[in-house]
Amino acid sequence: MKTGINKPIKIVYFTDPICSTCWVIQPILRKLKIEYGEYVDILYHMGGLLPSWDNYNRGGIKVPSDAAQHWNETSELYNIPIDGDIWIEDPLESSYPPSIAFKAAQLQDNDKAISFLRLIQEMVFIGKKNIAKWNNLEKAALLCNLDTTQLLIDIIGRGQDLFNDDIELSEQLCITTLPKLLFYANDEIICKLQGVLSYEQFEKAILNHLPYISKNEINKDPEWIFSQFSTMTESEFSFLLNISLEEGKAILGKLAGEDKIKIHKGRNGLLYIANTAVQYHTEEIF
Repeated sequence: MKTGINKPIKIVYFTDPICSTCWVIQPILRKLKIEYGEYVDILYHMGGLLPSWDNYNRGGIKVPSDAAQHWNETSELYNIPIDGDIWIEDPLESSYPPSIAFKAAQLQDNDKAISFLRLIQEMVFIGKKNIAKWNNLEKAALLCNLDTTQLLIDIIGRGQDLFNDDIELSEQLCITTLPKLLFYANDEIICKLQGVLSYEQFEKAILNHLPYISKNEINKDPEWIFSQFSTMTESEFSFLLNISLEEGKAILGKLAGEDKIKIHKGRNGLLYIANTAVQYHTEEIF
């Protein structure tokens, strides 16, 4: 598979804006970016998790109320903020609209598109916002400095084509579980990972191919962490600093008490927001 990126390892990542397991592995992806970013590129592809609820049956989920229960169970199991009530109060009819919007955003700027994906994940998992609706996608796009007029044009046009290409590729590669990550080196698959993953599995996949590299050490200054990622869950923060969740909560509470970060309280957890990104902390978003 030709990826066209000049780093020795490419990870072809199949995900979906409403994939709760993809939300669970966010700490791993963020740590990977810091420690191995100079050796690894992650190429985002949409997996088409929820075409519609017509005759839907995936992982025991058949109706929106099943998704609500699954999300709340996932939140408790992995100690991450997810509020399943969205599936009771304003259920998404499909995950295709936000997926196509992401592909349209990639046409403008890949980094902004990834920020956009992160924000709409926060909106749906924590803020209970229906990200299949244009008004919510537009708000997220504006916060990520995307051209919303062009985005809407591309959602109808080229973004739809790119999304269809992703779905076709996922079918060719027999992708049935999200998240799915295919590690490529020299255009050949060297490792496949899926579902809930350990960071050690990522490291093994990388070091088996590049045994002599050294990873970048993470700066343990909490303010530096927030300079890299403007929003953070407790599990992400603790994971990046390699400390216990209790220690992470204490540090984050101290930072908030010193007014160095803001807190958004969701039903099943907290989101911590850098002061440089206070525009996130609005009722319109959450």
